[in-house]
Amino acid sequence: CSSAFACECAGVGLIDRFERADFVATAEIQKITPAGSDYHNIEIKVGEVFKGSSVNKLKIESILNSSCSFYTPEKSNWLIFAYKDSKLGLVFGSCSGSIQLDRKVNEEKYPEFNKKTEQSNQKKLSVLRFIKETEIDIKNDFRLNYTFLNNCLDKGKGFALEEGTFGLFKIWVSKELKVKAVTTIKGLGNESLNSIINQCFKDNFKLYYKDKSKISKATEITVGIYFYGVEGEHQSFVTIFDL
Repeated sequence: CSSAFACECAGVGLIDRFERADFVATAEIQKITPAGSDYHNIEIKVGEVFKGSSVNKLKIESILNSSCSFYTPEKSNWLIFAYKDSKLGLVFGSCSGSIQLDRKVNEEKYPEFNKKTEQSNQKKLSVLRFIKETEIDIKNDFRLNYTFLNNCLDKGKGFALEEGTFGLFKIWVSKELKVKAVTTIKGLGNESLNSIINQCFKDNFKLYYKDKSKISKATEITVGIYFYGVEGEHQSFVTIFDL
């Protein structure tokens, strides 16, 4: 995080957040107390655990006198992505990707915001439940970044699927950062759309590793594809972004 100006966090998608975290769960914040200048201790009541073992105490990196200040009000409900610190134990903060599930805004000022936020949260929870129930081994050992080239996923516009639909794909990657093979873990329920997505992975999927053109060994990553329905004059579409 940057404390001098606006807080800056690297944009990390849901699947990679899950892969990097040591503890992922829903929880209610029951008690919060200061723990030095940059941290608070919190006591939680866990709802669902998606990764790691159930705990009732964590730390938040609150750093309240900075642009990365972070706070979890008592009685608020969260989807927590926490990481092990060798000295502090499990910690999360403004750049962890954690989400306050019961956050609400003024409906008159921001129409549809609460509804869309709830849909987004429920989609994320559905993905995490699927990962847990199917015991998928989520990997991205080199923390590769990736994107689709040539607007390839635009071919997936206009399909009529249920809101909240998602797919998961395992991508086998060569040392030269080329796609070797694609395995569908969970399709999106439409054969034509699944075919488009698979072809896009094979022909137009670009992988990045820092500023290097190779990695030390072949690897695999798991990528999520998310469906978003018609909105006004905009067609439905699919994307790697869990909006």
